[in-house]
Amino acid sequence: MSEDWEKLLDDAGWNILDELQRNARVSFAELGRRVGLSTPAVLERVHKMEACGIILGYHAKLDRAKTGMPITAFIRLSVLGDLLQRVIAIAEKLDEVLECHRVTGTDSFVIKVGVSSVEHIAGTVRQICAVCGDDDLHYSFLSGDASYYRADTDQKKEKKRARTS
Repeated sequence: MSEDWEKLLDDAGWNILDELQRNARVSFAELGRRVGLSTPAVLERVHKMEACGIILGYHAKLDRAKTGMPITAFIRLSVLGDLLQRVIAIAEKLDEVLECHRVTGTDSFVIKVGVSSVEHIAGTVRQICAVCGDDDLHYSFLSGDASYYRADTDQKKEKKRARTS
């Protein structure tokens, strides 16, 4: 981490990141009120965080049911060798794939998908199996929304405080 980044990640910077993760559409004036800075100061900080790559983008959170994909499932699979790149390629191709993570341990990948039905997940799994086989593929449905949100900043603020104490 460069010194420029570290300067932006003081308590005010972490508070800005926390607020933006909770609501990226908040106005700069309101954001300034929430974090105790003027509007121009917040605007400058956010632009600097964008410029140096701390803030990578802003995203809309969708209601999966209203978009026709009410079922969320996690597919775990273990593959070796050239199949790794093939899994990545199929994950990029399939519209159902919401996230694809390369992991360590007994699995090679955890893939989060959004589907419309049990039949839809079966078809998605078949497409993945056609590429990499089904020797070690498992999937689980999300049984409910945890309705819990924590911005990434909470733990990092604690770590920073521990380092400076």
